[in-house]
Amino acid sequence: DILQGNADLFTQIAEQNPYKTKTFNILISFAESKEELECKLALHGKTIRDLYEEIFSYLFPPELYPPEFLNVLAVGHSDTDNYHIHLTVENMDHERGRSLYIPKNRQELKFYRALEEFISAKYGLEYSVSPQNKGKVGTEKIKQILEERGTYRSKTRDEVKEEITNFLLTLIASG
Repeated sequence: DILQGNADLFTQIAEQNPYKTKTFNILISFAESKEELECKLALHGKTIRDLYEEIFSYLFPPELYPPEFLNVLAVGHSDTDNYHIHLTVENMDHERGRSLYIPKNRQELKFYRALEEFISAKYGLEYSVSPQNKGKVGTEKIKQILEERGTYRSKTRDEVKEEITNFLLTLIASG
């Protein structure tokens, strides 16, 4: 499901962006399946699109990030047991003609965790990853598993971005 943006237009605009880091990728993940999420949200008179728009407004407050100056692609899908949304935002503030500021330091990471807790409590959703990080697999463990399979190879940032973009385009094409 495309929740925001146009994949072709997004790619065309982002490729012309002069910055080395062309996009920011954010994963919005829920513990629930799409059907479970829709049922829980319906109890509050909301849809998945409503929830996405609410979360987006917290991540990118319109008074700081006017929507008409953002290039955004958001794709929701349920190719796993839990519904999740891949949100890709071009690293370009088209109003000011400069790199987009997206907070990443520890203080702002606390904001992201608080937002997850707030949304979960508001709509009766389960955490996608518990506060104790149960079930979370660290990057070192992932590397170890891939090395055991013989498929691990360190990739450049550009290779990873290209894989993400191709993955998103494949998801969009598959509907």
